[in-house]
Amino acid sequence: RVAYLIEKGVSPNNILLLTFTNKAANEMKQRAADMLDERCSQITACTYHSFCAKMLRKYSQLIGIQSDYTIIDPGDCADIISIIETEHGMDKVKDFPRSSQLVSAHSKALNTNQSLEDTLFDMLGKWKYMEIERFIPDIKKILADYQSYKKQNNMMDYDDLLINFISVLKRNPSIKNKLADIYQYIMIDEYQDSNAVQERIFQAVSRNGKNLFMVGDVKQSIYRFRLADPSIFLSK
Repeated sequence: RVAYLIEKGVSPNNILLLTFTNKAANEMKQRAADMLDERCSQITACTYHSFCAKMLRKYSQLIGIQSDYTIIDPGDCADIISIIETEHGMDKVKDFPRSSQLVSAHSKALNTNQSLEDTLFDMLGKWKYMEIERFIPDIKKILADYQSYKKQNNMMDYDDLLINFISVLKRNPSIKNKLADIYQYIMIDEYQDSNAVQERIFQAVSRNGKNLFMVGDVKQSIYRFRLADPSIFLSK
């Protein structure tokens, strides 16, 4: 489809191709170029997170974030939370959730719009949740301090990239319209592995969803652990 559009006169600058790994994005650009010519390699082809990161480098100051922010991975997030747990004296408390569990719970709550309590209950199960329920106020304080730590140190985790870009679009309709004018053809690979937050972004960037082209197979959803929701695809 990339090769076809460009052959028909569409500018590569007007095409956005999204998938789940940079390797897949680069391979698809090269395959299109092999079918047609090097113009195909000039399209914007990337992952959801790298697209949001690219946009935030341009527009994050509109929501009060410096554009030279540092992106931190889940391992970094867990290390930061471990430091905060130690500061709160919770690092050696019996039954207190591990920092990696708090990273996962925080991410899931953001991506599913669930409360922290419901998220932890789903993740841990009834009996384990009952063991840590008394720590909920401490967990919320630690996660609040985690948010403050990132802000003070100009950092964003992977969820921040998506959520802050949504914030840019919501607060600045002119940016949303500008991006819709640029990316007149948006193609999404492995659409069955999209989640609700990603769906919000690209419905906003597109022309009310009318220039989206999605490919996927709901029977091959492999990112449930990242909160992929195949029902989004089934609803189209």
